Amino acid sequence: MALYANPPKDGGDFVRILAPAGLQGAVCCDVVDQGEKEQEWQGVTKMVPKISLHFLLGKVIPAKWKHPHTGETVDVHPDLVGRPFGVSRWFTNSLSEKANLRQFLAAWRGQDFSPSELVRFDLESLISVPAGLNIVHKQSQDGTKWYANLHSALLMPEGFEAPGIPADYVRIKDRPPREDNGTPKSEPRPIEAKSNDVGYGPDYDFSGEPINEPADDLPF
Repeated sequence: MALYANPPKDGGDFVRILAPAGLQGAVCCDVVDQGEKEQEWQGVTKMVPKISLHFLLGKVIPAKWKHPHTGETVDVHPDLVGRPFGVSRWFTNSLSEKANLRQFLAAWRGQDFSPSELVRFDLESLISVPAGLNIVHKQSQDGTKWYANLHSALLMPEGFEAPGIPADYVRIKDRPPREDNGTPKSEPRPIEAKSNDVGYGPDYDFSGEPINEPADDLPF
């Protein structure tokens, strides 16, 4: 999931606006039930329940953004200027001991879950909770793209301020459905990039790219 700046004048690829790398103050703004997705583990493909966690950073997107790796400077579309950078990550919806979701949340909480918490933990309780996020920039294998991946979370470090969720933020589950080609049926919703003929989008989410999460080290 990504936000894009205007495409280069030569009609080349979009410029992906990366959330800043390193330790960043953030707030969880959304939790999304992604339904069951195909996943392969030890040669066996099964349907696995997935969720995604979405965060907004305390830093906002400037009018002119300089790519931290290529040095290219781009003019950001006005719809995005002043909006918070953001990242998201998908997980298998499992709190098993070795599950990625449990390890991520335990590091964020600063402690593991108690037996009673494991029985019924409401993921929506994460919304509005501050976090320190470790964001890692990663280049695609073909060297043509850079992504801002959410690597891990921890308790908000001392000296960092927790950003708030913008008043006009609309949760993903409450947004209008899209056409099959990914174009919104209505005007762009808050926080999202606008998809139209000048070529910025897609409008699904924020800057950054979800990690292609490896299978948890346990049977499904």
